Amino acid sequence: LWSYMNMVLDNYRLIGGSVRAAREAESFLFYLLKLPERQYQHQQDNNTTIKNDDAVAFDDFLTANAVNICINAWVLCIMDSGHQSGNHTPMNVPDIISRIEGLFHLMTPPVNNSDAIELSSGVSKSIDNTVLSPPLPDIVSYNTLFKAYGVAASAAATSFHPNDAHGYAINSVELLRQMQINLVSDASTFDQGGEQGGGMPIVPDLISYNTVLHCLAMANSSSSRNKNSSYYSDQAEELLKEMILQSNDNMQYWERYGVDLRPRIETYNTVLNVHAKSRTTIGARR
Repeated sequence: LWSYMNMVLDNYRLIGGSVRAAREAESFLFYLLKLPERQYQHQQDNNTTIKNDDAVAFDDFLTANAVNICINAWVLCIMDSGHQSGNHTPMNVPDIISRIEGLFHLMTPPVNNSDAIELSSGVSKSIDNTVLSPPLPDIVSYNTLFKAYGVAASAAATSFHPNDAHGYAINSVELLRQMQINLVSDASTFDQGGEQGGGMPIVPDLISYNTVLHCLAMANSSSSRNKNSSYYSDQAEELLKEMILQSNDNMQYWERYGVDLRPRIETYNTVLNVHAKSRTTIGARR
């Protein structure tokens, strides 16, 4: 179903623009989100019981992949923002990022059943676990959000909004740090035989680190005209050191999680790019 949806989105993007495609994806996602509520209401109105098989089938549809497709559709809107014309409906980058973050946080489990989740369309939905259980994020969810911050930083930097670009870079780094904090907690629970977020914890991978580094490089495009250049070079060097250290700790990452964090040539080139834009030749030589 979602492979078909991707094909439909590609057609919408060609015909009606990327914003229309993203809105279509969101509409379909929200339709799926409301299906359990409609089924539950139908059950109450008609005093009938919904078969368990129907509930299982619904869970198969509403996965992290469904939300990831919607997030990526909005990422394409930012990438296409400089080419919109005709019947394409332009949107500014901060609004698109807000929608993307809303979709991502949709996958964050509520603290309790009465919590409200603010959907990116502005729809507020009270979550009742007897009716609706939102999907949990996976590594693709995080990496797609990292990608969103990167393209947003690039768009902001090239349009001479260095503060916005800096904000997206900070968000990207802080999200990675939050993943690392969650990893420590989730891995401890997993080792004790419990399950956190469905079992194996979500581990930042090579794509995660490279995409955050790319975001730092994109935000640094205008750093020569602001005071943030040292932040980008310091963060890039720190992330590279982490990758080298963690890749040498085989028990921690490779044997335990099956994640290879050894820096690749594109990793080093991106760090060099950050240093070059920050004009820090000492860091580049290191």
